[in-house]
Amino acid sequence: MSDLPPPPPNWGQSSPGPATLAEWPLRAGAFVADLVIFGVVSFIVGVPARSVGTGAVIAGGVIVSALYFILQEGNSGQTVGKRMWSLRVVGEDGGAISYSTAAVRWVVKYLVFQIMTLLLGFFAIAWVLADYLWPLRDERNQTLHDKAARTIVVVEPREEQQ
Repeated sequence: MSDLPPPPPNWGQSSPGPATLAEWPLRAGAFVADLVIFGVVSFIVGVPARSVGTGAVIAGGVIVSALYFILQEGNSGQTVGKRMWSLRVVGEDGGAISYSTAAVRWVVKYLVFQIMTLLLGFFAIAWVLADYLWPLRDERNQTLHDKAARTIVVVEPREEQQ
């Protein structure tokens, strides 16, 4: 694990200290948690959209995904899954990310996959594998969507138990 500069004071942590890059297993756990939550929400949205047609289901999934990831990461740097695993997305400088940075992460992570699926079908899974397995060989544990948005994922320090 690498040590980074301490997070900015507006992070609201009780005792400042160096941030630690999130290892791949932690990121994978948060990703799986987000997939489950996103899947349930998408199913709820998708059921009524089916009566309209396949295009509505796809559009609903894209909108739910954008709202889920961009709004949460742009607001706090955390999705529900990242919060469960005490992870936070920050800029490479250790500062909070903006909604536009969260949008770049989402476009590279999700929208590129959707476009590739339309063009390449099943072979688009290669993009997902490359993106999510990239941190295993990257010194800063960054995915391709992290690199595009100039972000890192750090372990949020836990508050001291009293």
